[in-house]
Amino acid sequence: MLYTGDGATTKAITGVGFQPDLTWIKDSSSTESHVLVDAVRGANNYLTPDTTAIEVDDNTMVASLDSDGFTIGDDSRVNTSSDIYPSWNWKANGASTVTNNDGTTESEVSVNSTAGFSIVTYTGDGANATVGHGLSEVPTFLMIKNRHTDVSDWRGGSTFVSGKTYADGNGYYYEINDSKALTNPGSAVLWGSSPANPTATVFSVGPAHVSTNKDTYSYVAYAFHSVEGYSKVGIYTGNNNADGTFVYTGFRPEFLMVKSTGDTGKWNMFDNKRNTYNVVTSTIRADIANPANTSNDLVDFVSNGFKWRNVSWGEINSSYIYTFLAFAESPFKYSNAR
Repeated sequence: MLYTGDGATTKAITGVGFQPDLTWIKDSSSTESHVLVDAVRGANNYLTPDTTAIEVDDNTMVASLDSDGFTIGDDSRVNTSSDIYPSWNWKANGASTVTNNDGTTESEVSVNSTAGFSIVTYTGDGANATVGHGLSEVPTFLMIKNRHTDVSDWRGGSTFVSGKTYADGNGYYYEINDSKALTNPGSAVLWGSSPANPTATVFSVGPAHVSTNKDTYSYVAYAFHSVEGYSKVGIYTGNNNADGTFVYTGFRPEFLMVKSTGDTGKWNMFDNKRNTYNVVTSTIRADIANPANTSNDLVDFVSNGFKWRNVSWGEINSSYIYTFLAFAESPFKYSNAR
């Protein structure tokens, strides 16, 4: 959903089509940080995906999540007059959470099992632990953030990366707020002292790492898995050629996020609202506060996937393996999944 800021005290953004449970906003015109809120933590409690900052309670950012969108305040990060803001919105199961005891650590979950998406909150216990995510399948893309007390990186992982999963070596990970390559193994304590891959019921954390499981600290996790015809978590290999790689998803993407696993490239995000027809030229980087980059012909969104165009750019189509998260423009199998 695109909107234009007006600088007013509050502004209702409508037309999303549902009440969002996760909303991510970025000023495409400035170097203001990203803003991310969800229904479980409360609309006023924002995080910044491009920084290590803790959660902040401030209703001048997002005042509420509404039946057909959301209401913003007058903070410049969400409402500078005449600036253009893309927002990306996901539906879970509202603010009414369910207590989940599948793991050794109790969690609260808001789950949209049809769409393969859940919001998870839990309190760290400082030990090797498992956390229930509420999905019916293994989450193939995961983002975790320490909400309070200490600044720390956003930690993430994907089970679809060149054979390197959470459990390999010392526990591979991404930093969502950083361009660090996946090939740098993380400390074993991120995913447990004997790192384990997520299962259809839980993911593993700990012991005592500030980013995932420090005793008494509060955490939020966003978990996704592919749903045929609606979403896709996967990998592809770039060909380092102007006639770039084609990647099959089974649908025409509406949103696409890409990260190189073997290079220090940024997290590039594309959508069909900033570019309503091919070639898609605008990318926003999830891990930095820069305005949208529109300097290149980058990608075509086609009926069954995406095709890199006129580019051998290392962040999206060099000779590396890349992981991606994509959502469909018009989901066929589950037309009401969103």
